[in-house]
Amino acid sequence: MREIRKKKSKDMEMLDDLRLLPDDILAFEIFVRLSVMDVIRCMFVCKQWYSLIKTPQFISAHLSCSSFSSSTSQPSMFVYHFCFNKRRRLLSSHCDPQSFNDYHEIPYPFPLHSFFTILGPIHGLFCLFNDGDDVPTRDRLYCLWNPSVRRYTRLPLPTFSDKIKLIARGFGFDCKNKDYKAVVLVYFSMGKDGFCDTPDCQVVSLKQRSWRTLVAPQETKCHSVSGNGLFVNGALHWVAKKNRDEDPFFNFVLAFDIANETFKKMELPQELLRGSHRYSILEAKGSLACFDYHKDVDDLIPGPPGFNGYSIWVMKEYGMANSWIQMCTFAPMEKLLWVYGFWGNGDEILIKKEGYSGRNRLFLYDTKTQGSKDFGGGAEPDISRIYAYTESLVLLDEESGAVSYERPRIIYQSSLHVDEEKANKGDDD
Repeated sequence: MREIRKKKSKDMEMLDDLRLLPDDILAFEIFVRLSVMDVIRCMFVCKQWYSLIKTPQFISAHLSCSSFSSSTSQPSMFVYHFCFNKRRRLLSSHCDPQSFNDYHEIPYPFPLHSFFTILGPIHGLFCLFNDGDDVPTRDRLYCLWNPSVRRYTRLPLPTFSDKIKLIARGFGFDCKNKDYKAVVLVYFSMGKDGFCDTPDCQVVSLKQRSWRTLVAPQETKCHSVSGNGLFVNGALHWVAKKNRDEDPFFNFVLAFDIANETFKKMELPQELLRGSHRYSILEAKGSLACFDYHKDVDDLIPGPPGFNGYSIWVMKEYGMANSWIQMCTFAPMEKLLWVYGFWGNGDEILIKKEGYSGRNRLFLYDTKTQGSKDFGGGAEPDISRIYAYTESLVLLDEESGAVSYERPRIIYQSSLHVDEEKANKGDDD
């Protein structure tokens, strides 16, 4: 008992010593190096630390420090599941790939009673929306959400008519104005020439919180466009197809610069410009990459005449069409369903295949050795999307207008493997 008292006494002395340090030393030399969980704990020690930690300046400094450290460490996995049997959706997080099937459910601020889309993450922040035709108007939402601090902020709904032919969305970060933006491209009709008219481009930001309509240039006209844009190198990217003279499908990448709010048409590798291809736009170590399925959109198993397998292309110099190089090719995979992107050290790609007994399973494919290993995920609930996630303090400040839906300190630790019941119990002690 005496030893416990002595330890508490020493801890209090150390705490008193820390309180005497200047705010700049505390914030930018000590707190900035701590994990999100530890920072949240420090926030509740005293009013001085609480005010210090919730400033935009500290949150930005902590983000810069954690971004540097995360570049050398493996991020956790953020997984969106769908239980087909129970018609239930849930979100979970995983830190250790070897125990993938051992996941912890993450609480969210609103009921997942209908399908919604998750964009991001960017700096630990997700953009969530569910504005489908099957969702009642009162339940539709756009919001920015940081699960690591249990805070979210609603955005206004975009306004457009019901006669929509195509719609594409994206979420990115404006590095010039230090702002987060959501983008919606809405194509309303298709002309006689097979093109959709130029879309209505609407943009909303965390700071401005009102949708603005931009004039889209002629190069945005297309036959089809992928639904959700990939944020790489300060821009959003969508795969688009365009009718052109003798070639019914001419493939290209439609890019939107988040900071300058301008569009740009980017060419794919010459080998992929024409023909029946199915693509996934990926990020490969900070560069734009393209996974070519080389098959029809509705064909989920390989087998078209002359099919040679899959290929991955990387744009070595951003924006330069002649800088595309073929990173690797590999043989057809039976019942390949989805490619999530690069994982681990950047040499492996995470894919989903139909496994035994109809269960979908994840595999890691090594692009160098061309070998694959089972990653798990065969049991219910089924996996819809996977995201590489790094925690942050974004939205913790009052200026963001975000609200908490759970006490900030009752969250999973950095390892994301803490049982919530134990966390709550620890709060009561």
